[in-house]
Amino acid sequence: MGLNDGQTDYKPLEKEETKSVSIDDLLEQLAYKPNWKYCIAVLSLMLVWHAQPAIVYMTVFAGITPSASNTNWTCISARCTELAVEDPCATSNETGVDVLILNSSEYKWNPERTSFVIDFDMVCSTGAEKTLVSSIFFIGALCGLIFGGYMFDTFGRKPSSLLGGFLAIAITFAAFFCNSYAFLLAIRFIQGFGLFMIGTGMYILSQELLPGRYRNYINGLTMSLWAIGYPLGSLIGYFCNDWNAMFLVGSIVLAITC
Repeated sequence: MGLNDGQTDYKPLEKEETKSVSIDDLLEQLAYKPNWKYCIAVLSLMLVWHAQPAIVYMTVFAGITPSASNTNWTCISARCTELAVEDPCATSNETGVDVLILNSSEYKWNPERTSFVIDFDMVCSTGAEKTLVSSIFFIGALCGLIFGGYMFDTFGRKPSSLLGGFLAIAITFAAFFCNSYAFLLAIRFIQGFGLFMIGTGMYILSQELLPGRYRNYINGLTMSLWAIGYPLGSLIGYFCNDWNAMFLVGSIVLAITC
């Protein structure tokens, strides 16, 4: 009789196959219709895009250039009155080079609303100084995108986005106290840096938290929020006659949407 006679042969148990669950499968469960709180939370991440156009194009209203009509400026010096110049930006070409006839200290503007173009004596200057105020914003945005890519992967989407949001809100509020052209340029650079850092971070985070079938809808919603932001900037520019106050209101809007 063999050793195994009368005994049952046992086979080793086979491991049960486990079904792998992908990230998209988990997101599908989270984004299931009854879980509306999750969907609202993800959509709220995109609200920051609603305020961005108002900040980007705020200089359009804050830097209005006054016309040279007689009602917008008055002489405050005897030389200005004596010359009877009709345009404060009039030039003389006696030496072969265009030179302003009047100094900015010989007249004053009487605008209906304040403007950094007037405050920083840029009315009669070349357009380069005014253009730089807008252009430097996008230089800061480019730096924010590059630096943000490193921050998102190193410290996480949420902390890095919150840092960008804090920078944008703080520097926009600081513009309420801006009193020099150099300070304004620094403000615009940091605004671009912070806004595009938080905007990109929130966009990436929302895409990662949504199932693939919802991502195209969120992309469309993002662009819609950007478009809605244009009227918001127009309203701020219309009701605020002081350019510093425009930035103050902008910082409040950013704080609410961020």
